[in-house]
Amino acid sequence: MKKYFYIRKTSTLADDDDSTNGSVTIPTDNLMRMAATADTQLTLYVKPLIRSESDAQDGNVINNDTIDITIPTNGHKAMMQSIVNEITNGKNPVIILYDAVASETFDTNITGVAGTWAAALS
Repeated sequence: MKKYFYIRKTSTLADDDDSTNGSVTIPTDNLMRMAATADTQLTLYVKPLIRSESDAQDGNVINNDTIDITIPTNGHKAMMQSIVNEITNGKNPVIILYDAVASETFDTNITGVAGTWAAALS
């Protein structure tokens, strides 16, 4: 079964159609790696949502998009295990990383999310 991460960064329902802060799904297959980037932040690196290898010119490298998850202090290992467990063993095809409107997440240790994904390579 194909699975997806769901993220809605905005807590304003009227802004849900915003391509930067509104609802987005990302195939879990796009997850490249996870890394601790601050005491309370775990960054998920995912393949770009819209950009593709053909967008690169002159040997430029396309960076991955990122999802920054706010977690308890130094809880990186536990959160990585939780995410991997949900991908491999969870029953729901849509894994809610964070929904700011519904205050919902698959793991109650996630208290916020930010992300960087671009509509096109500039």
